[in-house]
Amino acid sequence: MSRQSRRDARTTGGYGDPSWVTDFNRATTISSSRVHRYGRRSWPRPSFRDNDFWERLRSHGAPHATDSHRGRERMLRAIRDGENRRIRNEDEERSLVPEEVPITKNVLTVKSVDLHVNENTRRHRTFEYDCTERSNDPRLVVRRGELFIMAITFQRPWHSRYDDLFLQFSVGDQPDEKDETLQKFQLSETDSTWHTQKGKWAAKIAKQEGPRLTIYVYTAPDAIIGEWECQVTTSFLNAPNKENFTFTGVPDIYVLFNPWCPDDQVYYTEKPTDLDEYVLNEYGCVFMGVAGDIGRKPWYYGQFQDGILDICMTILRMAFDMKISKDMGDAIAVARKLSRILRRRDCTHQLEGQRSDPETVCSHKDCCEIWPVLGFLPCPNYSATYISSMYFYALPYTVCRALGLPSRSLTNFQSAHDTDRTATIDSYKDENGEDLSEYNADSIWNFHCWNDVWINRHDLDSSSSARDRYSGWHALDATPQEKSEGRYQCGPSPLKAIKNGEVKVDYDTGFIFAEVNGELCTWMLPKNGSRHDIKLLSHDPNAIGKTISTKIPDGQPSMGSLAFGAKEVHEQRLDITHLYKYPEGSEEERAAVQLAVGRGLGAKVFETPGIAHGPIRRGHPFRLLVMVSNPLKRPLTGCRLEITGPAFPLVRQGFSQGDGCYVKAIK
Repeated sequence: MSRQSRRDARTTGGYGDPSWVTDFNRATTISSSRVHRYGRRSWPRPSFRDNDFWERLRSHGAPHATDSHRGRERMLRAIRDGENRRIRNEDEERSLVPEEVPITKNVLTVKSVDLHVNENTRRHRTFEYDCTERSNDPRLVVRRGELFIMAITFQRPWHSRYDDLFLQFSVGDQPDEKDETLQKFQLSETDSTWHTQKGKWAAKIAKQEGPRLTIYVYTAPDAIIGEWECQVTTSFLNAPNKENFTFTGVPDIYVLFNPWCPDDQVYYTEKPTDLDEYVLNEYGCVFMGVAGDIGRKPWYYGQFQDGILDICMTILRMAFDMKISKDMGDAIAVARKLSRILRRRDCTHQLEGQRSDPETVCSHKDCCEIWPVLGFLPCPNYSATYISSMYFYALPYTVCRALGLPSRSLTNFQSAHDTDRTATIDSYKDENGEDLSEYNADSIWNFHCWNDVWINRHDLDSSSSARDRYSGWHALDATPQEKSEGRYQCGPSPLKAIKNGEVKVDYDTGFIFAEVNGELCTWMLPKNGSRHDIKLLSHDPNAIGKTISTKIPDGQPSMGSLAFGAKEVHEQRLDITHLYKYPEGSEEERAAVQLAVGRGLGAKVFETPGIAHGPIRRGHPFRLLVMVSNPLKRPLTGCRLEITGPAFPLVRQGFSQGDGCYVKAIK
């Protein structure tokens, strides 16, 4: 199935009818039918032993001697093909049944297991993964918290009175039920509440047709994300020694996050159609440039390409130091680990996130080599020294979508880098107004890219008063900038906490707050270098965090500006600045900044209110607005202005009301 066909299937309801369970008989019959030149027929192809069929291939009423040479060749070829098919089927059945376990008369012996990849992937919205469409060894990809079907064929019919069946799912090298890496459960027959207990795996009989038993399997909504192995164990209840048979020939099953499941931690509560963009879209764009002139670059994430899901699973295991645990089912832990995976150096290649030396920054074409750079694919001659934030956001973006975690890319223009976590972007000058470069570690970038991921924070919203307070979009920044808990990692941080300046909410909320809403401050440092005597020269509350942009969630690919039918930038750009910060200068925004700054160095901004800077040209007039509070009991009718600095002679000028100066009471 082509990419376009998949998109058409998605937009035309190709996920499958919700009544797929009741219509399973019809679906199975259609999928197993053979295509005839005049339509479909439900009988299988004839075997080589069907002599009557081959006799009917001869011309009606014609003697055998008149058969053409070509006709005889076709018949012989069909016989050979049938014999080869029979031998191949026998070899496959023989390989599926372990030789060390004899097929006895009593115990049920599993001959084969059909995972119904086509039906299940439609139901779970995973049919676009190329690994599910392989002609050889297709893989089943499911989303946790939902049913999937599997059909088991035995050597004889199943009898509930005499037979018992257990399923075992395991992940990792040392599965253990305590770590939830091992799940064992018995097949249920009549229990109507078999899968209603949260966090429990379960299985139930769907239907039986002779020796073929079809069952429903339910995965827990908090199951570990990874490749699960499956074993089927049968036992004969009336046997004195309780004979058992274990079948291990089931292919591994990929289990992913499920934003469509209400019990999943990543359940998406806004418009369901947004998930066509945030999970299912392989094509996007990154916005770049400056706030006043925004451009875009199309980007291909390729989360459905064959082999990419295996790579993403490898990255996930590496993020957890190759130790499988129940934390791999926690979206918060998974997202945080992914934010630092690019800093690993487990391979011979080295990837450094730096902003200097723009001549060596990777081009868009080099993004296709991001997988070899990490050492997950062989690429012995490739290396990259400098790489921009666009590429650091692209890899976690692909991994998140491949694992089923809703994600979106964004660009923050005039993005700050706060090195000391003061929520202020500081620059220092000496008493002569000269820059002190050795102190100026903070910086402002023209734009910076990172990701948002959707997670419901049950750990923070446990109380009824805080319900849904922090759930929703979380910022996740994979560009290595500052260390957090001893590692280069950043996020996930709730956007609601960032907006309100709640910098103590996990994780790294203060750093991301400074990126979008920090205060740009200029300080004068005395000659003795003492920070106790530092003075605030100016600050600009509106310089940081402009037009935070992401792609509109329309589920459509983003084409280059020169492509036929390409949309303008403003038609594809969604401004989400209001999700990160209140309007500049509003009371809510000032309160958020004051809360974030706290009692640190930036508190001087609020101790000396009204100090702000703007461009002043020497020899030209300028306006100055001063707001003062009157501690006296009599009205204030005059004031004095002093201007000092290396560019101005000392000016002391007194003013009285009416000489270009007025006094206005402000409540």
